Amino acid sequence: MKQTCPQCGEPVSKRWLLFGSPFEVYFCPRCRSRLEWTPVRYLVSFLAGILAVIPVFLMAKFTSFSVGAIVVYFIVLIVLVALMILFTPRQFRLARSEHFKPKEDQ
Repeated sequence: MKQTCPQCGEPVSKRWLLFGSPFEVYFCPRCRSRLEWTPVRYLVSFLAGILAVIPVFLMAKFTSFSVGAIVVYFIVLIVLVALMILFTPRQFRLARSEHFKPKEDQ
């Protein structure tokens, strides 16, 4: 599922989806609407952190796998987490307040 702006349908930046923070302001490049995170996005980000770190830590701590196997496992987890973030619907909405308005180009 492609993540798009709720107002105009423009695709949302994958960089913002993967690396954005709740305090980072994102404006749609087409309609300049401000988007904000929803509770779904907070949950997805929390689960992504848990899924990416804890299994690798437990595998390194309690098993005798080699470092190479742990690295491969970690890379597979990162890819799965990225797919989860990119394809989970309703992660953002139009901002409720117009407190932050983009500066007009001069």
